[in-house]
Amino acid sequence: MAYTKQTWTDDVSAVTGARMTHIEQGIYDNSLATDKINPSGTATTTAEIEEGQITDVIGFKSLKLKGQTSQGENPSPDSPQDVNNVSGYNEINICGKNLFDKDNIISGYRLDGSGNPSSSANNEFTSDFIPVESGTTYIRSYGNISAYTRTCFYDKNKSFVSKNDDSQSFTIPSNVKYIRFSEYLSKLDTMQLEQGSSVTSYTVHQGNNFEINLGTIELCKISTYQDYIFKRDGKWWKHKAIGKKILNGTENWALESSGNSNFRYHINNFYDGVTMNNTNSYCNRFPIKEITNSTTDYGVYGSGTDYYFRIRTETEMTLDNFKTWLSSNNVVVYYVLATPIDEEITYAPLLRQLDELYNSGLYDVTNISQDNSSEAFILDLEACKNNINGIVEYIRRWFT
Repeated sequence: MAYTKQTWTDDVSAVTGARMTHIEQGIYDNSLATDKINPSGTATTTAEIEEGQITDVIGFKSLKLKGQTSQGENPSPDSPQDVNNVSGYNEINICGKNLFDKDNIISGYRLDGSGNPSSSANNEFTSDFIPVESGTTYIRSYGNISAYTRTCFYDKNKSFVSKNDDSQSFTIPSNVKYIRFSEYLSKLDTMQLEQGSSVTSYTVHQGNNFEINLGTIELCKISTYQDYIFKRDGKWWKHKAIGKKILNGTENWALESSGNSNFRYHINNFYDGVTMNNTNSYCNRFPIKEITNSTTDYGVYGSGTDYYFRIRTETEMTLDNFKTWLSSNNVVVYYVLATPIDEEITYAPLLRQLDELYNSGLYDVTNISQDNSSEAFILDLEACKNNINGIVEYIRRWFT
């Protein structure tokens, strides 16, 4: 996943005085921290503030990790299509404005015409793979681009796509997820790569990788309905908007006796979602389709008013044979819950990982990239710096 640019600004021009200069700087460089600020916004003592004991000012004011869902086309009993959600192992990289990490290069190599590092005698270096966003323009800090400058583009599998020679700025093609570039070693210490078409002041590369292992948690998105992880009252929660049923033949199925009997099976008092249609549900083995006595196509359907769940098969089967078939061919259905719920997350390793990510925001500009085992998170974040005026105002009252 490409870096997504997040920008925030602050205004502390009204804060004056030597003590406030100390506090203001501490907020910027994370030497001060909010554990000494209680929920009402007041601090314990002025001495504790002056000693730099205010925690968690830098980080994110709010952070949601939202789900998303995808599936291949035309699922059928004989050709299932997996439903992919945010799940399993995920790695999120939080990076400052400068995307180029000078400590992660290959010295003495330049990229050849096929995007591979090749030994060079011209005192050059080659960068590591850098995540980028399709359709976005990037620029390097040097305008005097040499004949030895080369940028190569790669797809999501880091396979070579194309190259760009002798250009300071470039726009990322639609199928490209990574770049690498080569340049003279003499430019290494002040090289900057950033989003945009104008060079800004140099900053040292800052970044950290954060593991988020969801374990058994899945985060889904169907239409405008979406699961997400969020923090409230000091605890982490999963907002669950999407339900899931794994049908394996152990359910209390009944064979319907009217219409196209021996093809239709249902469970009563089983379904807890809104009425299913092909825009608010996914199934790995059946299309979503309202099934009535006259329906002749196979499909799966859930009623949001009568709470039943129904499957119509393509082949006539007895009830026992249908259950046996389900035991070997589990049917997985995702659907919109009639009533969303918030579930507290209690798995300690995940809580630790979420807290580490929550406290990771960088001042000025933050770029975010992901490496996910399935779908990527949709990240919805607000920097704590957006609220710096309020934080400083709370502290300032102790000095006026």
